[in-house]
Amino acid sequence: MNKLRIIVAVMGILMSITAIAQTKDAYESVILRDGSVLKGKVQSWDMTANGVMKLLLFDGRELTIASDVVKKVKSRGINGALAQEDDSVLEPGIVHRAGLGLSAGPVFGYSATYAIGYRHSHYLMTGTGVGLNNFSTGSGRLIIPVFAEVSGFMKPRGFSPYYSVKVGYGFATINDDWGWLNNSRGGLMFNPELGLRLRDGMGSDFILGLGLQIQKAQYQRVDFGEVSYSEDITFKRIELKGSYIF
Repeated sequence: MNKLRIIVAVMGILMSITAIAQTKDAYESVILRDGSVLKGKVQSWDMTANGVMKLLLFDGRELTIASDVVKKVKSRGINGALAQEDDSVLEPGIVHRAGLGLSAGPVFGYSATYAIGYRHSHYLMTGTGVGLNNFSTGSGRLIIPVFAEVSGFMKPRGFSPYYSVKVGYGFATINDDWGWLNNSRGGLMFNPELGLRLRDGMGSDFILGLGLQIQKAQYQRVDFGEVSYSEDITFKRIELKGSYIF
């Protein structure tokens, strides 16, 4: 009987030690913008402009840290294994976006765009870009848009809704083998888009979006009787686009 009590007591002590060790192993690494790292348990975190984080250190002290000095938080589980990385406060910086799209309307078309901008937060990115749009495949009506863009995500990481609005001017070109087009002029462009972030890793995002393309243009045409007349066109297309943000 005494041996059984001793065994039970030893098992209890070992389980207590294991629980304490595991509790200590599960922690967060708080990385500050100056490069320093603090380790402990995050008790609370107010991520508003004037918010603070309360961090409980292993020695029992509790620190209060201003949220605007926190770059990111890495959570580590049992035995120090990386559990997740919280980038709720994304570091501002330069971002690039490259996209390819297929448009549908009276006829099919395609587009390609590239933009560079600045990420203020995951909610807001602003930038400028250039592209190539063919609203009527094979007709020679290529348009080169130059635009400003506002975009962002609803969530900082993972699966998230996405929005983008482009406004600019499209320069019309002609490439007509039949010779019916002899002059062109561009016009204003407007391109709102909603989508979803499908994959997120290593600081890059893949976006699948559905947007509306509106582009004004004017073309000078010559018919068989060599009579010249102008066409004022407002292209309106539904576009499915895949984009890569890095």
